[in-house]
Amino acid sequence: MSGGFSLNVSDEYLNAMGDDLASDALDDCYISAAEMAADPQAAAMAQAIAEAQAAALGIDASQITVTGVHTDGDRTPGCQGTGRRALLFDGSHS
Repeated sequence: MSGGFSLNVSDEYLNAMGDDLASDALDDCYISAAEMAADPQAAAMAQAIAEAQAAALGIDASQITVTGVHTDGDRTPGCQGTGRRALLFDGSHS
């Protein structure tokens, strides 16, 4: 089952996370699963989200997969000028 949700974060949080990502990771306003896997802070964020969602659903966190994070708050590819404070998480669970 696929789904998603939004999470508002401070500019400081997003900028701090961006410090550890590849230099161009935020240029497209999307953090891919591969970019998250390559960055310890982004991977920890994805794991924390999976654990929280799993707890809410009453399932094991291993059943939740975060497939990407849109950093401009919408699912339209690229940056839409809406700012980078609303994170929209894409994922699925089995």
